[in-house]
Amino acid sequence: MNLIQAMSLTNCYPDKVCYHTIMGFYCKDNKIEEIRSLMKKMKEGNVIPDQVTYNTLIHMLSKSGYGVSAISFLKEAEQHGFSIDKVEYSAIIHSFCESGDIEKAKELMKEMKMKGCPPDIVTYTDLINGLCRVGKVLEAKTLLQEISKLGCKPNTVSYTSFLNGLCRNGKSSEAREILNTSEDELWVPNSITYSVLMHGFIREGKLPEAHEITREMIRKGFSPTPAEINLLIQSFCQNGRPNDAKKLIQECLEKCEVNQVNFTTLINGFCKNQDLESAFSVLDDMYLKDIKPDVVTYTTIIDTLGKMGLIEKAIEMINKMLAKSLIPTLVTYRVIINRFCQHGRVDELLSLLDKMVLRQPYKNVYNLVIEKLCLFGKVDEAYKLLGKVLRTGSRTDVDSCHMLIESYLKKGDPGSAYKVACWMFERNLVLDLKLSEKLRKILCVYGMSREADEIMLRFVECGKISV
Repeated sequence: MNLIQAMSLTNCYPDKVCYHTIMGFYCKDNKIEEIRSLMKKMKEGNVIPDQVTYNTLIHMLSKSGYGVSAISFLKEAEQHGFSIDKVEYSAIIHSFCESGDIEKAKELMKEMKMKGCPPDIVTYTDLINGLCRVGKVLEAKTLLQEISKLGCKPNTVSYTSFLNGLCRNGKSSEAREILNTSEDELWVPNSITYSVLMHGFIREGKLPEAHEITREMIRKGFSPTPAEINLLIQSFCQNGRPNDAKKLIQECLEKCEVNQVNFTTLINGFCKNQDLESAFSVLDDMYLKDIKPDVVTYTTIIDTLGKMGLIEKAIEMINKMLAKSLIPTLVTYRVIINRFCQHGRVDELLSLLDKMVLRQPYKNVYNLVIEKLCLFGKVDEAYKLLGKVLRTGSRTDVDSCHMLIESYLKKGDPGSAYKVACWMFERNLVLDLKLSEKLRKILCVYGMSREADEIMLRFVECGKISV
């Protein structure tokens, strides 16, 4: 707006394109007053709002979900004698259908007919879609059947919208029956039609039907996307049927794009069943198909190996992962630390972490090891790592020490908790005051009054409390 003002001062007057551009942005936020003000400025600059101006406003407001405001400009355009056709009406009807205001959409469609502006198949399809969105599937079905009598022929988009409505309302089997009669009704399903049914059957847990739809989709020459394939693989695996998922991948490999995510999902399915033989078989298949496993693939297998206590095999897989120059993620670190700490394999863990941080630094990796060891009750092993951790004096280091102190107190070993506290003070890390009070009381209970007084003295020396 400032620029438009400046243009006028330099005798470079803004044209319709300038005004329409700004109007488009005002429409996104339904700023009707600002639009009216801009139209006034247009007139003052001898740029009269025309058919294009109103069409722009109607379409932009409808696109942004402001159908009521769009109607006001539609009425105004008609009052000014501009021709408003079904394109503008359809835009507003689409907006109402998207927002779920079906009654308003139907009312506007009646108005179209009264003004001699008959809706086309696009408008009817929008209304079918809108009816399905609000659960009025029977009314949508009736409208679909009546369209031919109204001078329009339902097309693939019309049928797909209706089938989508059926599937979203738990009627995928009925949608399947309609798909089977597509040749009789002279419409041709497309890839979206098949995807709609596949998603519907998956939502209803009808995996054999979803699988059959996918097969038919492929036979018809359509290729499900890797994301759609993955959805079905994941559903099979979640239902404990990874072998069916493997069959699906084998069927898709010849005619569809299958990626590493699909294979990794399948490997994860076998791993959840602790079927490592099948998981490694799928891993081999990936290499044979020249689909390279990524860090997620390896992390999935490593986690299962660790969970099953096969630590030597896990170490082998970690080394293979690093040898292939795969970068460990935060999840990889957490998985390895969790499983190795769980089984008390700290020395092997530290050796692996030293290699991993060279490939992908992780600032708080040893803090995480301490925390996990504490959670698994391996406090003495955690204590040995303090030298590796207390280098930065960060808040994370303080939290790790606090967890170690709490773990020792829980274990009934206040003497070791006292050592950790002294370690903190020597490195200018401030012990939590409440935790120090808890430590002092327990030290006194165990007859360690001198150590309790030492904790108090340390706080006085560092100025945290006064005497």
